[in-house]
Amino acid sequence: MSLPKLILEQLANPAGLTGRLVLHRLNKANRGMNELPLRVVPISNTDHALEIGFGGGALLDKILSAGPSSVVGVETSDLAIRVVSSRYRHAIGRGKLKLVRSDAASMPFNDGAFSEIFCVNVIYFWPDVDQVFQELCRVTATSGQLAMCYQQRGPDQVISYNPSQVEQSLIDAGFTSAATTAGEDKWNDRFYCTVASKTVE
Repeated sequence: MSLPKLILEQLANPAGLTGRLVLHRLNKANRGMNELPLRVVPISNTDHALEIGFGGGALLDKILSAGPSSVVGVETSDLAIRVVSSRYRHAIGRGKLKLVRSDAASMPFNDGAFSEIFCVNVIYFWPDVDQVFQELCRVTATSGQLAMCYQQRGPDQVISYNPSQVEQSLIDAGFTSAATTAGEDKWNDRFYCTVASKTVE
């Protein structure tokens, strides 16, 4: 069953008191989906990591704990940026974390800026998925990887995100390979993590 329009809007761009509740809920509901990408795409201390749509910041916490050289989070929600800025002010103060308000389809980063990119439960909110995939490929470093977690049907229960189609779309966007791992938990039932690689030609 599709979620009410208000909740769909809050999931896409949390705001106000309801948005705060949504951010808290997302950290809990996405716990399993936040663990899988770091298992399939490990991080080293020389890496520069990016998360698109960090919401309440739970995955950013795991990325920071893995010890990369730097972490950047991108969000469209002003509320999410304020909440996470307060929560991780020490990491921001040390220069380990930077939060940027930006649309995923056009980000203010150099080509090949990130060795690892993570996206969890955000594909449903991109008006032009192919354009975002091209942008993600642009900012992925040579030999870098993108890990994207999603359910086969988004919260609107309308569009289907078939893993094989997601893989092909990522390759069409410029990644050289893509493969999918399945996961399951009580909050999301069955979900998928597609890892796309960008290797030397």
